[in-house]
Amino acid sequence: MTCSHATDWDGQLVSVLVLNWNGERFLGPCLASVVRDACPHVEVVVVDNGSSDASLEIARQFPGVRVVPHGTNLGFSRGYNAAVPEVKGQFLVFLNNDTVVEQGWLVPLIETLRQQPTVGISGSMQLFYGTQIVNSVGGAFTLWTGGMDLGYGQPAASYRGRPYVDAFFASGAAMAIRRELFERLGGFEEYFFAYGEDIDLSWRARLLGYKIRTVLPSVVHHHHSASWGIFSPRKVRMVTRNQLIVNIGCLSTPNVLHSVPAYAVFALLKGAAMAVALRNINYLLATAAALIETGVSARTVWRRRRRIQASRLVPDREALRCEAFALFQSPLGWLRILRAGRQVDRARKVLARP
Repeated sequence: MTCSHATDWDGQLVSVLVLNWNGERFLGPCLASVVRDACPHVEVVVVDNGSSDASLEIARQFPGVRVVPHGTNLGFSRGYNAAVPEVKGQFLVFLNNDTVVEQGWLVPLIETLRQQPTVGISGSMQLFYGTQIVNSVGGAFTLWTGGMDLGYGQPAASYRGRPYVDAFFASGAAMAIRRELFERLGGFEEYFFAYGEDIDLSWRARLLGYKIRTVLPSVVHHHHSASWGIFSPRKVRMVTRNQLIVNIGCLSTPNVLHSVPAYAVFALLKGAAMAVALRNINYLLATAAALIETGVSARTVWRRRRRIQASRLVPDREALRCEAFALFQSPLGWLRILRAGRQVDRARKVLARP
């Protein structure tokens, strides 16, 4: 491994975990970029969820990269949680396999956690692969709409020169956390197979009084939704269900009573809008299925809520306070996200042409 910086973090080890499932198309470029920027005190670990393609062979082409094989697809949360006991780092970095990191991306993430004890999770600025368009500079949140990618569809230049964004949540595609805090939080929520784990982990950290910070000098390029599609019905179902469960678990009782029905209504309206805009009724059906699934799982959802509420240290007014919280106060703000998503999707198709 080469080393582009001389930081040794006082001997503390950093573990970069790259979750992979049949990602042969992306894994090589991802590992090449990470290894280029790694140092002896950084271990790079591929967490493989039972890939049947050439992923393992690709990973073994990189000396020093270790593989933690699960043998089956455990999903995002269980995949990472099962791998953490197998790594040594005092700092954990979770990185999607469909990313390529810019040189120097790692130091700002770790230095933010080392120098600012009140920051619980640091995240990278994410650009759509092959563009200078923002995928995410962390996440925003409202009681109506749930979580949304902050900065989605904006020019990257609009954020240059700023050191950080005070986000509501860090995107799980590229985020760092102290091992001690990750274990205190119990890791990622394993009820979620995919989507919403990053919002949930960030929110639970906020309930303990921590801030979430997107470190803008840390830049990664992301093939957004490479596995599921940017707006696939299955993704809509999982995102809607998981966001509702997160809201029920993390909000105080008064906010649950008024925001959860509002979110459910908005989700149905959103599903209907997507069904019309994308000419596919399955988006509305997927939304309805998500709400039904949440109701069927009520006992598990409320048991989870009791556990989270018993450990919280700060009220909602403090946990929800951040630069990004008030950014999209109107439900109409989501329509801008949908419009930007369609524009970005068209741009990516153009870039993919031979």
